[in-house]
Amino acid sequence: METRYRHQRVSDRLRDRIAAGDLPPGAPMPSERLLAEGWGFTRGTVRKALKTLESEGRITSGPRRFVTDPKPITLRASAHETLTLIEDIARGGHVLDPPEIRVKIEGDTLIREVRRRVDRQWHNWAQWRFPVAVAMGTRLQYEADIEQGSIRYLEEGLGWTVIQETPYYDFRAPTPREAMLLNPQGWVVAEHRAGVMTNPERETQRFGALRILVAARTRLVP
Repeated sequence: METRYRHQRVSDRLRDRIAAGDLPPGAPMPSERLLAEGWGFTRGTVRKALKTLESEGRITSGPRRFVTDPKPITLRASAHETLTLIEDIARGGHVLDPPEIRVKIEGDTLIREVRRRVDRQWHNWAQWRFPVAVAMGTRLQYEADIEQGSIRYLEEGLGWTVIQETPYYDFRAPTPREAMLLNPQGWVVAEHRAGVMTNPERETQRFGALRILVAARTRLVP
């Protein structure tokens, strides 16, 4: 006698299809209507099963759902920042969507926030803090991606020499805001960075950064 709830039976079938490769990473999930009609369940039952798979991180959420990639995203950390983030994501065969970027000014600080989706699922969010005197009139003030990374841009594009203080990492539960931004379904890796930079005129400025990565989908290597 079948003792499992209907939605559990549906989620079991879908897990089996994902494990077998019938629904590979990045593939769109069949619609609720198609699954309900094909398997003889109500759409409510199918929707509940899909919510279970979303909570497990197996599929994305939203009106169109996709199968996620169970492989972690390997990123190389450097002395300055995760300079190779975009390169490493592409090298691993992952799909990187255009980022969401917000820029605001608080006092004498320009705050640049960047949120990125990998394989159609939120993966990381970063907040950079630069002196307004350095950032205004540069690409840092605009809501457009800087593919080489902010630190590399400061050095190569603006002529600053960056003296990086030692970064450190936390493995912890997300804050309410981080949970809202990334929906990590578990813990996050918090990458903290602060540094000093100088220019040819021997001016000295400080900057800071915080990057939050979904721990279950991230592997940091030297």
